[in-house]
Amino acid sequence: MKGISFILKGDLACFRNPATLSFFETFLCPQRTAILGLIGASLGYSEKDTYEALAKKLKVGIEILEINGFTREITKLRNLKGKEITETPTMRNLLVRPKYRIYLGLEENGLLQEISKAIEEPKFPLYLGTSDFLAFPITKITLFKTLTSGKESLFECVVPEIKKIDWFITDRIKNDKREQLVIPAKKYKTVGDWKITDKGRIPEFIDLIVGYNCLIKTTPKLHCYYFAKKPIILF
Repeated sequence: MKGISFILKGDLACFRNPATLSFFETFLCPQRTAILGLIGASLGYSEKDTYEALAKKLKVGIEILEINGFTREITKLRNLKGKEITETPTMRNLLVRPKYRIYLGLEENGLLQEISKAIEEPKFPLYLGTSDFLAFPITKITLFKTLTSGKESLFECVVPEIKKIDWFITDRIKNDKREQLVIPAKKYKTVGDWKITDKGRIPEFIDLIVGYNCLIKTTPKLHCYYFAKKPIILF
């Protein structure tokens, strides 16, 4: 397995939780499908090309580096009822100046190099959730020619619950550069993959354990890959 990591950030972001309707909650980080879409946009791929070229080859990992609070805004939700379009004011939660380290793992060296070049000079604009929120230029791109794997029980990264595990939150991350905001980890159900059919996209769901500025401890130990000695779960 080969790898790449990079920094992704912006002024505002909204990764909508589709389970919320009257008030749009945001996930704390981009979903796997959002990251695949971002990589596909960098390469200039269509949605279909992104699925065919990346969805089954690329594994992703996510570490939340910064969240500087939340804000809210009212947006208009358009609904099509018959031939009429109605607009409903809807509140949505936004992340303020989020910053992430994104990890990618794949087997093909040629595709790894292609992705690395593309995210430095993307062919399409990159968004943080929706086209309302542009991502800053991607920085701190690091290539890993070989990733070693192992098993760990303590993680700073997002933890996918691929199988039933026991988990709990430990002490806040000890880092003087981080502010005091702590968001205790909790489990979210989100789209982990999708299929494109004649009837449109068919989502496949996954549970993610996500928190900010706290460590997640699991039982049993989980399979992970090491990026500069840091254990990251790719999914």
